[in-house]
Amino acid sequence: MNLTYKSMLRPRHILLLIPVFWAAALMANVTLADDDENSNQQQSESSMMLDIADHYQSEGLGEIEDFHGQHTLDGIPFSIGGRAPFYGESWNRRGKELPVSADGIVIGRCFDELHLIHHSFWPDVEGETIARVRLNYADGTSFDFPIRYGVHLRDWMHLPSYEKETVSDQETKICWRHAARAFKAPERIYKTKITNPLPEKVVDSMDVVSAKRLASYALVAATVADAKDITSPEHEGDRNFDSRIAIRIVDDETGQPIENVLVTTSMHVAGEGVVGQPFRSNAGGFGVIRYPESDTTNIGFVIEMDGYKRASKSWRTIPAPQKYTVRLERVTEANQTRNNAVQD
Repeated sequence: MNLTYKSMLRPRHILLLIPVFWAAALMANVTLADDDENSNQQQSESSMMLDIADHYQSEGLGEIEDFHGQHTLDGIPFSIGGRAPFYGESWNRRGKELPVSADGIVIGRCFDELHLIHHSFWPDVEGETIARVRLNYADGTSFDFPIRYGVHLRDWMHLPSYEKETVSDQETKICWRHAARAFKAPERIYKTKITNPLPEKVVDSMDVVSAKRLASYALVAATVADAKDITSPEHEGDRNFDSRIAIRIVDDETGQPIENVLVTTSMHVAGEGVVGQPFRSNAGGFGVIRYPESDTTNIGFVIEMDGYKRASKSWRTIPAPQKYTVRLERVTEANQTRNNAVQD
């Protein structure tokens, strides 16, 4: 069975992905941050577009055909012909098999900067490393650059359950947008500049390696170049979610808080059933679910952690309680019942 992006949430929305009437209005719905919309700039001594076509996949990934072709962004040429997605837990659990890495993308030169056009499929914890870009130098050494969710990119679909639009990296910007085609979610793709720490050394090749986290990293294009003075434009503002649930996670037996527990969330927002922003509990066992109260009809979360039984909870009455405590029960042979969750 072929799975489209987030089809496990709302299968009927597959029909919304490419409505016929969009064809006539396509250009009105696209924002592209080209320096020159008619630019046909080719390879030059100062820049080189990398060939990642062997790693493109298209089935079930949504559409970005209006972004295909050669573009010049911030004076950097890019060749865009698809997307190269990599392994992520969210898709893997839904039967979507993707490669863990792309090895040996040819470079064969010195350069100052690596420019990436990329995004993720599905959300992840803020700051989580979802992939690594590895530069392989001709002398046998290498350098790994972590690609982090909320720092260099976000989910390409800005679902109504996501509050954040901005990222924290000053060398990252949104370079492409499209009006919502499904889930009432506008689409966006990011561009990031990476500084080569050893620009005097020849780089033979580049690898892209999944960190096997929730989100799937997707590389759209890559170009190496000499240093340029680039000013990134401001992002659009974040959404202002007005309600929150403070979740506290404790050990059922000891009552002690449990740190670094992964919590995945889901919501029904603006009439759409969508995933929410995941998080990990802090040292006090706390984490927060934020949501827009007036547009939300239900909220839920799932906790899965080694050594403990699975826990889940949902609310169909909004507003939900402002505080909620989850007591995780340890897995034992004597007791295989579900975790208990009690409200403060």
